[in-house]
Amino acid sequence: MYLDFFQLQRAPFHVTPEPAFFYSFPGHREALSALIYGVVLRKGFIAITGEVGVGKTTILRSFLEQIDREQTRIIYLLNADVSFNDLLQTLLQEFDAVPEAENAFLRLNQLHHVLIEQFRRGRNVVLIVDEAQNMPVETLEGLRVLSNLETATDKLLQIIFCGQPEFDDKLERSELRQLKQRIAVRATVMPLTEAEGIRYIQHRLALAGAADRAIFTPGAIRRIVKEARGIPRLINILCDNALVTAFGYQERQVKGRVAREIIADRKVRSRPRAAGRWRVPAIGVAAAAMAAGVFLSGAIDFGLLRDVQPSPAEAQRPLLQLLPSIADSVVAPTQVAPPVVADTPTGEVAQTAAAEPAAVKGSEQEPVTRVVKPGDRLLDLVEAVYGVRDERLVQLVQRHNSQLKNSNLIRVGDRLVFPAADHEELK
Repeated sequence: MYLDFFQLQRAPFHVTPEPAFFYSFPGHREALSALIYGVVLRKGFIAITGEVGVGKTTILRSFLEQIDREQTRIIYLLNADVSFNDLLQTLLQEFDAVPEAENAFLRLNQLHHVLIEQFRRGRNVVLIVDEAQNMPVETLEGLRVLSNLETATDKLLQIIFCGQPEFDDKLERSELRQLKQRIAVRATVMPLTEAEGIRYIQHRLALAGAADRAIFTPGAIRRIVKEARGIPRLINILCDNALVTAFGYQERQVKGRVAREIIADRKVRSRPRAAGRWRVPAIGVAAAAMAAGVFLSGAIDFGLLRDVQPSPAEAQRPLLQLLPSIADSVVAPTQVAPPVVADTPTGEVAQTAAAEPAAVKGSEQEPVTRVVKPGDRLLDLVEAVYGVRDERLVQLVQRHNSQLKNSNLIRVGDRLVFPAADHEELK
């Protein structure tokens, strides 16, 4: 919505991980190097940890783009909250092997033969466990047993743990001390320093095609980096909101006043609010809508922008046409700011998703087709298509794609159909 106004070729501050925007800060470079080193040299266990929003998923996707995919078989476990027996079943299904028994010991033996065959073909098998802090202790102990599957010189399975600091805390448990000792490669992704945060913003603006990188004043940048505490995801959210607000004021530069406004607005929005109470949004938001030729009347809760019913009635159609760009640029990113975790595990999605099917963005759309790219996860694709993270929508997509036997397993190159979200199907 503001790209032409600021002469940008693409949106510079998406909250979704984009390897194209990867910037090689020391901490991120160390983590990426640790992944490549641990996998290529078959070190077995690799652990990457860091706070929410520091860029772990972006690092993972950059790793997936750099690794030799012809010689490396990647298995991406989206939902870490699984039993060891179910994990074995998932791994066997990834290789199109039908589990021969329900017994975990027999499945482990079957998997051993599968991995040996992959090794003979010169393929390196890598299991990526995202949100590793959610994996049960019993399953983690089972993974230690998996690490015993090896040749005289190499591990048959490389396991990457990617999680929050709580994963390190879990490894301190007595029953996991053997697993902790076997983690050969570790890296912790730290928040950016103030200088790194400033370079991060300038880097993304340059990649977005900004002819003039002074779109933000130095004062505005410093305020945003300080408020975000060096967390890239928060920097993206604040910068995106600042651009929308400056666009609303028809100002070609984001100044300190605008930065203060969106920071203050975010702090107010993060406080608990009584049910049913609506709050008047920051003036810059209303100005943005008016700049696009839309008249908004009445009090509007910016957090409920998708539900607004404008008056007079003739203004409704142009407002609804504007809503997707406003919602994508402002509302949705703000909803993932801490303490809400954007990359919620599948098992918890239903608790955080919108309760009413009417809030689903794709409920009245034609079916959408997406081709799976490296690093894609089904839950992320569902959110991109429908606008919410909802386990019911994951199940809906599975029902309409017969090849999706397991929501944790989507293959690069697969063509997935995302049907219109039928309210009856979601009940």
